[in-house]
Amino acid sequence: MDRSHVIATTQSAVALYRRAPVTFSLVASYLISNVVSTAWLDYRLFVSLPGGPLPKNIFGWAVHFFALSPLSLARSWTSTTLVRCYLPQAQQASLEDRSLTTGASLPRRNGARPTTAGTTSHRQIDQFRSSSIEGDAEAASTAANDALEHVLAALDQQAQEQPSHVRLGRSQIEPDSTALFAVSHTLVTQSEAVSRSTRSARFPSSLSRRFLSSLQGEFAHVHCTRSPNPDGRDSSLHVTLHPHDAALVVELGWGQLHPLAGFPSYSGFWIGWPAWLARWRPKFPARWWSNSSVPRQGTATKAMGLPPTYCLLYAPRDSDEAQAVLHILDAAAQFAIGTPPPARS
Repeated sequence: MDRSHVIATTQSAVALYRRAPVTFSLVASYLISNVVSTAWLDYRLFVSLPGGPLPKNIFGWAVHFFALSPLSLARSWTSTTLVRCYLPQAQQASLEDRSLTTGASLPRRNGARPTTAGTTSHRQIDQFRSSSIEGDAEAASTAANDALEHVLAALDQQAQEQPSHVRLGRSQIEPDSTALFAVSHTLVTQSEAVSRSTRSARFPSSLSRRFLSSLQGEFAHVHCTRSPNPDGRDSSLHVTLHPHDAALVVELGWGQLHPLAGFPSYSGFWIGWPAWLARWRPKFPARWWSNSSVPRQGTATKAMGLPPTYCLLYAPRDSDEAQAVLHILDAAAQFAIGTPPPARS
């Protein structure tokens, strides 16, 4: 826009103000106050959510609000059956088949989905305790804590029983979280040659090797931090799943895709399409997928960003929900290292 256009626009605004000063002032005040209020509330939410790679200050918030939030997928894509449009590998899967790739059956989660917020970090902010234990907050809190301890113990057991293929450590994505890493030889060297560390394992698929290449092999972490909501501890998890398992987890209410899932390495362009287009045209993609989004057989090129199947698993509220979460973690481990999980004690 050259100088003449700027002058013309300014003159038009001044002329409009002179014709209707009260209306002009009211509209301008409303727009400015709305923008400032939205930005302030988003900043307070950003600094209150624990974890994430960005610093909890005005600079981290600016990156989150102006750069990452506009690129995030809408909730219609991440929390509904539209997820199958986003995961092309899961198109042939059926919701009637509730079996994970490990063969375990996954029930439907009770109740409505919890509220989630943020992009980096991305967190669950309510429903940490079961509402079925009416009138006994202490019992509900105890059940939730027991469920968390059950999940943490299972992570430790998996690392101990498969030390050549799974490592338990501090998350590279969420430093305050406990994570499981795939340490298979093929994830590091991209080689199909058998090594001492992988002699007893099946080789991970090209798909899982590509998905985990940007995460340094980290395929699951549990947050287990104090939530800003007084409802309880945040024991939600982030996991990378096979596309069929990711679709099943979302549709049965156990989790949702991360808003930046698949960004940027798995998209032809950094564009998020509106969800109504998918309802108007079946199988319409959430983002503009490129032909190289999913690796071909025998290839495992390194990726950047979060995998398309990067999911937030909601916090387990009791032992039954903890068992379902463990089935999902087993599926994540099998996808990551190519080996069925050991039998649980």
